[in-house]
Amino acid sequence: MHALPTLARLAVPVIFGAATLLARAQGPALVDTPPPPPQTSVAEIRTAPTPGREIRLRGQLVRDLGDGLHLFSDPSGTIPVNVNHTVLTVDREVRGPLPVEVVGELDGPADAPPTVRARSLTVVAPPDAAQPPAVRDLPAGGNSP
Repeated sequence: MHALPTLARLAVPVIFGAATLLARAQGPALVDTPPPPPQTSVAEIRTAPTPGREIRLRGQLVRDLGDGLHLFSDPSGTIPVNVNHTVLTVDREVRGPLPVEVVGELDGPADAPPTVRARSLTVVAPPDAAQPPAVRDLPAGGNSP
């Protein structure tokens, strides 16, 4: 009967060791991410262009302006969007404007026209589209789409 306490003393470290390994195998705890800013419009941004303001826009990328800048358009107006700080993995062909949601912040001096510095750019495919288009295939320069 003396073997039972010895077995119990060995089992406790084994159980705690296994629990520790299991916890490490699951990875770090999930961190709460802040919710995206409320959706706004280009017209609203132009009435209060505060640099550093967090924004979320839905509309279309209508033209590639070069050097990572694209012209964004929604029903209220247009604004340049800098996508150099996003990871774009879309590799499909573009046929017309690119519907997107842009999340980022207003960039530039307060006395200059605002630019959006995009942190994320999500392609929003129209309901009838099989594949969303690619940013790299947008019309370049000053030509209209």
